[in-house]
Amino acid sequence: MFSFARHPFPGPFACASLTGLLVLAAASDMRADGPLRRQARALVDDDGPVLLKGFNVGNWLVQEGYLMHIDSAGYKSPSEFRAKVADLVGGQAQADQFFTAWRDDFFTEADVQALKAAGGNSFRIPFHYKDVFDPVARRPIPAGFKYLDSCVAWGRRNHVHMILDLHVAPGGQNPMEHSDVPAEPGKLFAGTAADFEFYAKLTAEVWKAVAERYKSETYVSYDLINEPLVEDPGQHWRLEQIHRRVTDSIRKADKTHLIIAEGNWWGSWLQPLGPRWDENMAFSTHNYWTRVPDVKRSGQVDWSVAQNTPIWHGETGENSNVWYNIERRDLESKGIGWSWWTWKKIEGISGGWTTTATPGGYQEVLRFWQGTGSRPDAENALAALMDLAASTRLDACRKNYDVFDALFRKDHHSVGIPYADRLRDIPEDPSSRSTRLKAAEYDMGTQGVAYSDSAFMSISIQKDSAVQWNQGWSYRNDGVDVYMDWSSGEPFIGGTSPGEWVDFTVNVLDSGPHRIDLNVSTPEPGRRIQLEVDGIRLGGDIAIPETGGWTNWTDVEGPTVDLKAGRRTLRVLFPVGLQNLRALTLVSLAPVVSMPVPRGTIRPGMEFLACNPVPGGAWLSYLGASDGNAEVVALDLTGSVTGRWTIKARAGANLVFLPGAGTEMGLAAVTVSAGKAHCRGMMMR
Repeated sequence: MFSFARHPFPGPFACASLTGLLVLAAASDMRADGPLRRQARALVDDDGPVLLKGFNVGNWLVQEGYLMHIDSAGYKSPSEFRAKVADLVGGQAQADQFFTAWRDDFFTEADVQALKAAGGNSFRIPFHYKDVFDPVARRPIPAGFKYLDSCVAWGRRNHVHMILDLHVAPGGQNPMEHSDVPAEPGKLFAGTAADFEFYAKLTAEVWKAVAERYKSETYVSYDLINEPLVEDPGQHWRLEQIHRRVTDSIRKADKTHLIIAEGNWWGSWLQPLGPRWDENMAFSTHNYWTRVPDVKRSGQVDWSVAQNTPIWHGETGENSNVWYNIERRDLESKGIGWSWWTWKKIEGISGGWTTTATPGGYQEVLRFWQGTGSRPDAENALAALMDLAASTRLDACRKNYDVFDALFRKDHHSVGIPYADRLRDIPEDPSSRSTRLKAAEYDMGTQGVAYSDSAFMSISIQKDSAVQWNQGWSYRNDGVDVYMDWSSGEPFIGGTSPGEWVDFTVNVLDSGPHRIDLNVSTPEPGRRIQLEVDGIRLGGDIAIPETGGWTNWTDVEGPTVDLKAGRRTLRVLFPVGLQNLRALTLVSLAPVVSMPVPRGTIRPGMEFLACNPVPGGAWLSYLGASDGNAEVVALDLTGSVTGRWTIKARAGANLVFLPGAGTEMGLAAVTVSAGKAHCRGMMMR
């Protein structure tokens, strides 16, 4: 994965010019055939140019401390984690049960199909060399390829590229935990000349085994070494030499597939790599927490132009949606494909998907590992870990709609849309003629478009000084601070500062008066909220009473406003801070008049008249004999059809709003042309 750099980045490309740069157009990629290959500075397949768009599958085959929520326990590397699990659950055999379940559940073909449905076309698959190659016997481990084999098959069936990433190289390619070097710096680049020779040869053997296995596959590429670090300028030659040696080893088995070489300093600096040494290769860069667009990128693009070789952005992320969207658009404007970190997280807002909650048993395990709780018995510990594995299945996770919106919607930066692209009807509940909106489900879009918050991205290469863009770390990856009320299981907006606001786009069905109520909490006096509809302020400030606690909720009756039918934008503004908002409820206050109609069973083709003095719509009230559908047709006195609907009937009382059912003439004939229900009356507004 990524690393926080402990040194400033080398500077040759920090200010390089883009003068004369030919920017490649973003390419269509929804139907890719044939292995990826280089064509000048582009990647192509049999159908033409391909712009890679996708995610890393971090924490699947290579577990990382912070992603497992155990980094504060003092052990973070994959091997340490595996050893601690075995110690906890009573032995390696029991630990293997968990790791098998984890790998079976965490990433499946359903995940691949979900990415394809979202508009993506590629996954980067981090793997550990020891899973597929025995470093002592110096031979492949056939059974160890099980999960890479599955990925390759899923990619083939779904036309999704699988980029195999050697995330843990022999000897360790950098000193960070994800390189599985817990006790000493990585020897691949920081060790002696003999160390380098030994581990470089082993790395080449690993890749030859991988290439031999997948040489006939279509949707496979090779990312040779994740985030190499050669700190000593006198040893920079090691980086290119090992890439060349690994390439030669791969080409003995596989002449076809794309080879990807990552730059120095965790993939940020391409300079130590010399001229392109293979006809079918690309360079890879990584980027985290920089100002966006990244000032180094112009130099990286100049490098790509000079080498006549494409660049692929193999890792980026761990920031807010604002940062994501700017980064993504900048990459695509320069013809650079991308792979976000990371696809799925345990209770994480910045990935594509999140487990809905860390299982309680795993919380007990974490408390023990972190020194704040007692040791669970082995049986309960294993059960907790198995529950954790099951919680990572896609059907048990929640999609981070806002992350996908920032990465795949073209106008995310300029247009706000309803959360999860679900336009809510007002009213949505016919029985109460109301709609309840979760505050955390404000519109999707960028800062200043769907919301405004005082802190909305992190720009710092040093972890300790990074700005936290979301203090609540729940539900959304925007600047808006969203917290979770664990007693109710409902998210809410908190940590508000003066001048912040959020928008809600809704579909008003019923023109007329509506009341807007607020569900709020604050222990502070003098709090207040303002409301706007389509940019027009609704009266004065709404006073928010002290509730005695941050999650002691109360309902506050808001103003009454005439809303016109159609798409409307409701804005909630916080003129002062320190108040929480959990929900808004919009209630239709328009009067309802009940008119008698024939009682009994409504038969197909039966007509009846009802008074309808308002042309905006009608409420149809009836008793359903059984569940089913009925077609309702409204006619004016000339016999012209003014509306046609298919309504869902359920057994018992029903109340359905029919927009546009009324006529200016004041009367309507309603024909039920299909279905069967017992009618108790027609309620016309």
